[in-house]
Amino acid sequence: NSLVCKERHVYYFTLRFFFTLLNVMSNSPTKTAITESINTNSNDNDDATKKSDFKCTLCPQKFSNIHECLKHELLQHDIKRTKRPQKTLRTKVTAILAKSRTDEQQSLKKELLNGLHNCEPGQELRSIFKHHRMNDGNLILVYERIETCLEKELQPLRGLKVHPFGSIATGLALRDSDIDLYIEHANGFQTTVNLTHRTFNRINNILQRSNCFSEVIPIRQARVPIIKCKHNPTGFSLDINLSCPSSVSNTKFVHDLLQFDNRIHELITFLKIWAKQLQLIGRGNMTSYCLITLVLFYLQQPQSNQRAVLPSVKDLQANIPDNLIMGVNYAYQLQERISPLPRDLTTARLIEGFYKFYSSFEFENFLISPFLGIAIPLIDFKKGLFSFPAYNNQLRAVAIVNNEPLQPIQVDRCVCIQDAFALSHNVGKSISQLNLEYFRKCLSLACDVYEDVDISTDAQRYEALLYRIIDRLAQSVNINVPFSSQKADKPSPADASNNSTGTVRSNNNPNKLSYRFAPSRSELRTIVALNEEDNSKTIYKLWAKYYLEAITEIITEIFCLDMQSATPTQYDKQQRLDEYTGSHTWLLSGSVDQWSGRMHQRCHDKTFMELQLEQTKKFTSERRQNAAFAVQLNAILTVNILNNCTAIEVVVTPRVTKGHALIKNDPLRKFFASFRASMQNFNLKEKLNTNASNKSIE
Repeated sequence: NSLVCKERHVYYFTLRFFFTLLNVMSNSPTKTAITESINTNSNDNDDATKKSDFKCTLCPQKFSNIHECLKHELLQHDIKRTKRPQKTLRTKVTAILAKSRTDEQQSLKKELLNGLHNCEPGQELRSIFKHHRMNDGNLILVYERIETCLEKELQPLRGLKVHPFGSIATGLALRDSDIDLYIEHANGFQTTVNLTHRTFNRINNILQRSNCFSEVIPIRQARVPIIKCKHNPTGFSLDINLSCPSSVSNTKFVHDLLQFDNRIHELITFLKIWAKQLQLIGRGNMTSYCLITLVLFYLQQPQSNQRAVLPSVKDLQANIPDNLIMGVNYAYQLQERISPLPRDLTTARLIEGFYKFYSSFEFENFLISPFLGIAIPLIDFKKGLFSFPAYNNQLRAVAIVNNEPLQPIQVDRCVCIQDAFALSHNVGKSISQLNLEYFRKCLSLACDVYEDVDISTDAQRYEALLYRIIDRLAQSVNINVPFSSQKADKPSPADASNNSTGTVRSNNNPNKLSYRFAPSRSELRTIVALNEEDNSKTIYKLWAKYYLEAITEIITEIFCLDMQSATPTQYDKQQRLDEYTGSHTWLLSGSVDQWSGRMHQRCHDKTFMELQLEQTKKFTSERRQNAAFAVQLNAILTVNILNNCTAIEVVVTPRVTKGHALIKNDPLRKFFASFRASMQNFNLKEKLNTNASNKSIE
């Protein structure tokens, strides 16, 4: 899907380029000629100084060339043009809600809340960390084992040294954290590009043949090329890089900063857990390092009646020898440069201050610079009106070391956060406009938690920050939250009565795969237009009916699985009275993999179902006699109609669970991922219009 998205952007960019070029040639309004110093009484031979500006088609902003204009339109207006922000935010919140309702998350939530409300006053953060952080002692043993395996496998490549960096080395590792490694060559940090490429390829080849490592994937085109793999004895995922020694220096700085005062450690750890819980960290959003940089800058700002906790990085580098790595100075001195934190400044106050500081921060108008410890007005920085000698000197030094042209910091993004040391790196460049809006809403709702008079204890406050913000955000975008945060793990009596079998609907089943979705406004409008119904209950029942038919068609026609009804007989009478409510259960079976390699993007000249059926026909001819695609899939499918047909939950479990565990590459897990993608891309309006056309032809 990400590849398709990129192709669409390229296609859109190409079209915009040619259309704009045609407009320019035909003197269209896109190009506005601004003539300066024209003497109307002068002769034709008089020279007039003219300046051509290109104007954005969606806002008054002007640019000196067409490339900057198109770049601005793509970055600033593409999301608003394709989708309404409210609807897009609603889709994002729906996806986050669905993930938070999984059995694994609900089990962790129940365990954490029990510990949180039963702990001693003042120990709330320790209780949260106990459930989310990785045990330091176990982590050291795991790393030592991984390091031993790597050194043994890479023994033919003499002179390599493994350095851990990231969360494993700073002490911020959570239970779902990967392990980041930098492999240093014998020549040290000053290695040539060709040597790095050769070493990268040789390490990749060795790991591909190793029995200790699996799922080896080289990613060569990234800004920092890495090798992703899995260490089989421990099950940990690894990210290995050979070209970014600065990551080790950054990690050392963060580690020393966290060791300086435990309150800073607790502040960053909790905010990282909070950001992970709300999915603020991830693709298209901020990284963990970006969050740490935000915390660093926040601590550099004086608050009301309180001085700044940390000085600027520039002050930490003053009057000490340089530590140059690839042209960047990573020297610093914390001792005697940082004053002890006041005793009355608790971690809870620091957390509250972070939310309040950034909830009113104007990200679009300022460049966050931890190096200087100030927010630089973006307009002044872009126009060169802000004096920043350290930045200019480092740009030239990095260009000389890398033998490349100057590469300034990318300030044309939604968020501009300068790295504390590498001043030309924008660590917030991956944050999209949608995710910036989502981040702001989360910060605002976090501030509301501290204003809530019904919250009187720290345990209640941390519970609200971790679990109730997403519910409040869902309500703000008109999403019905099925269960409250207190009763999320207990089904309502109505839902319990709809259960077909306890094993399929059980929240304690670790092998359960579930997917829940609700009707969109577009789907409901389509149903009303085709059926001329005014009764909302009837409309929602029709929506459930259409999706039950779609689920059956997708499983049998697209994935070629056999479906046998297994709904208990005691519900037959009720289902005859109301066929499309309650719970429906089928037994699924299949022997040919029809889901691996399936593409789910849409095509402009074919319906989604037509495209999927074409792939099914192709897969059937290619895979039926191919042993590589032979599978033995036996599962139970349960479709639960929830909340008076306003939501549908699809649950898939293995038919035989005794001694059976769903591993990552289990065929059932792969099938369910492909089925969920099919449901997400299924177009009900398209399907209903096709059915209506077929009936009219008949």
